[in-house]
Amino acid sequence: MALFRSGLELLARVEANEVVRTEDFLDVCRLVLQAVDHLGTGFLLVKSDVGGNIDRLAARASTNPSKYSENVYAIVLDEVEAGDQAGSSSCTKGLLWLTRAMIFVVGLLQRLLDHPEETLSAAASEAYYATLQKYHGWIVTGTFTVALKIVPSSSFEHLTEHDDIGTQEFVDACESVFPIFNALGSVFLLAKSEFSSKRDSIAQVAQRLPRLRDIVEQGKVDATITVKNSPGRNLHRLLTSIHFIGIIFQNLAAGMAMKEAVSDSYDKTLALMHTWVVRAGIKAGMIALPSREDFLLSIGETEQSARQHVDPFVRAAEHIQRVAEVLYQGVTMPRSDFSFPGWWS
Repeated sequence: MALFRSGLELLARVEANEVVRTEDFLDVCRLVLQAVDHLGTGFLLVKSDVGGNIDRLAARASTNPSKYSENVYAIVLDEVEAGDQAGSSSCTKGLLWLTRAMIFVVGLLQRLLDHPEETLSAAASEAYYATLQKYHGWIVTGTFTVALKIVPSSSFEHLTEHDDIGTQEFVDACESVFPIFNALGSVFLLAKSEFSSKRDSIAQVAQRLPRLRDIVEQGKVDATITVKNSPGRNLHRLLTSIHFIGIIFQNLAAGMAMKEAVSDSYDKTLALMHTWVVRAGIKAGMIALPSREDFLLSIGETEQSARQHVDPFVRAAEHIQRVAEVLYQGVTMPRSDFSFPGWWS
């Protein structure tokens, strides 16, 4: 495998020269880029970030080839001396994140070697939480949680774009949504309770209906897909809730105030399945929404970190929504019956 061969060649050169040549390091990073690319559409932004950091270091090395080409750390030393190492576009940070990406890929490969019976999705999840997760806030962790659930489960040689999501994998991914409902305040606490109960109902059928498409197909066959509390209808509610969260972050990234962002997202998603009485109650309750700053703080983000992390979360939510649209094509879901609790049903 080219990744292993080039890595061993690089190690031999490092041991001989006692330094890491910039081009040698970037060549291995380009191989890491290929490995990340094979993890599916959920990692497209990661691939973009790795590629951007490679380009950044290569561009800096070209400004002083005699100094920088022979030792990648010479770039870091110059940035530290100039006090530029902490900047968001610094080569020092780029080098750090490239190294972390490399550690993640090595961890993934080691996991696959040690546990040959494990799926790629499970191995990638274990590798992520052992390496990269500690550097990420909630939004990025949530993004990876969703992305890791749609990683193809076949071998590296047969990886393709994966839209056939496993039921248990989806149930596990829903965990990342719970903190958001907490952070939105009292008006959405009942939504969290309903989301949790619907998630549990899907978990109960995971063994019998192992793919999301199995749940929908079964609901169409037995005519229960629109019946309250059926697996098919509960799954639709969960998918809509994830879409709701995704649009909130998309709106915040566009500069909307918190109430405006949530209200717009609600109108486009959850409101479509609520009666006017429920819609009116939720709209009135939005006066209790936290401020934009308090909301971000409660999920472990700042304005600066959220600007960097929102896009991948939105991309993951959009992928889930595209899957939902295909699964439920031709199905018209009724609005929820009005009852408390049960306004999310």
